[in-house]
Amino acid sequence: MSLLTICQNAAIRLGLPKPLNIVSSSDENTRRLLAVAQEEGQDLAYRTDWNKLVLEANFTTDGSSSYDLSVIAPAYDYMVNSVIWNRTGREPVVYINPDNYQHEKAWGVLTVNNKFRFIAGNLVLEPAVASSQNLVFEYMSRAFCKSATGTAQTSWLADTDIGVLDEELMTLGVIWRYRRLIGFDFAPDLATYERRVQFALGRDKALPTINMNGIYTTAGKVAYNIPDIGFGV
Repeated sequence: MSLLTICQNAAIRLGLPKPLNIVSSSDENTRRLLAVAQEEGQDLAYRTDWNKLVLEANFTTDGSSSYDLSVIAPAYDYMVNSVIWNRTGREPVVYINPDNYQHEKAWGVLTVNNKFRFIAGNLVLEPAVASSQNLVFEYMSRAFCKSATGTAQTSWLADTDIGVLDEELMTLGVIWRYRRLIGFDFAPDLATYERRVQFALGRDKALPTINMNGIYTTAGKVAYNIPDIGFGV
């Protein structure tokens, strides 16, 4: 569903006239729907580390030592892992903390491996990675919606924007937030919403199967627990 259909569905359930447009509308009720839709998307995005909000930064180096995160990792919030992989050279680019980074810069130390850190919204490589190298890392975004062309967004910008997170959750969120905004009783709607959120949270990620008998299967094969020491003694 799009922003338009989310707000239209919410409006019908709220007993409001069905809006024909959202972002460009001057109707007071529609403007309220847009405001609470923005609030709902942003709040829902921060409820947990939704797997749908994990994105992959995949870019090619140009030989420089600094890259704008807003360009290489749109809607960046934080990095999922602590290693960037150079797929061209098949080697890791590891994180360096600020103390060690400033120490190396002060002493002009040439490191064996490329390292990275974040400064002023930029990914900084030390030393610079050679040009034409394919670097990849995963990161968490808070882009709860995207444009019709697939651009990740942290706010609704057009009626045709599509929700990345569960849009029925967003619709329920718009409903209770709208009622709260206009001073109506929203407790039953909030309770329904929270139940649905909890269901979604429980189903969001795959979990390992724990087997307590010492034998487990993986990819259809039986595997055994083998001790680290004393095997065969």
